[in-house]
Amino acid sequence: MTTQTVIALIVMHAKMFGVDPDLAVSVARVESSFNIHAVGGVGEVGLFQIRPEFNKEYTKAQLKDPNINALVGVKMLANLKKTCVHNQGIDFLVCYNYGPVNAKKVKNPSKFPYVVKVRKEMDAYKLKRIAQERMIAAENKAKNRSLFEEFLDSINRR
Repeated sequence: MTTQTVIALIVMHAKMFGVDPDLAVSVARVESSFNIHAVGGVGEVGLFQIRPEFNKEYTKAQLKDPNINALVGVKMLANLKKTCVHNQGIDFLVCYNYGPVNAKKVKNPSKFPYVVKVRKEMDAYKLKRIAQERMIAAENKAKNRSLFEEFLDSINRR
C-alpha cells in the first residue's frame, strides 16, 4: 500500500467522523510514519498505534488491517476531542498519547511534547498539501489554456 493510498484512507475516515484530515494524517505520521506494519514497544499496532487491550471492538489481528486501524484511530480522535479534559485546539491529543486519566495531571497541554510534535507535523503537512494543490491547479490551468488554444486554432483553420 502506497503512502498516498494510506493518506487517502485516513482522510476518508477523518471526513466521515468530522476530524480535521490534516490532524488525522499528522497523528498517523507521528505514530507510525505511515508504516501499516508498525508495532510499538507495548504492543501498539498499525498506523495509529492502537493498543488492542483498549479496543474491545476489534481483535489485534483485525487492527493490523490499515482500513480498520485508520477507522479506529480516527474514531478515537473524534471521541477524545469531545471527552478529553483538555479540549482547546489540538490539546486533546494529550489524552490520545498519555491516556485520559494521566492527561488530568498535565498542566500545560499545548506544551506537552506529543502535542508539539503533532502540531509541527501538521503545519509541515499543510504547507506541503497546499503547495501540491497549487502545483496541480497551475498544471491544469496550463493544460486548459493549451486545449483552448488548440480549439481556437482548429476554428481558425476552417
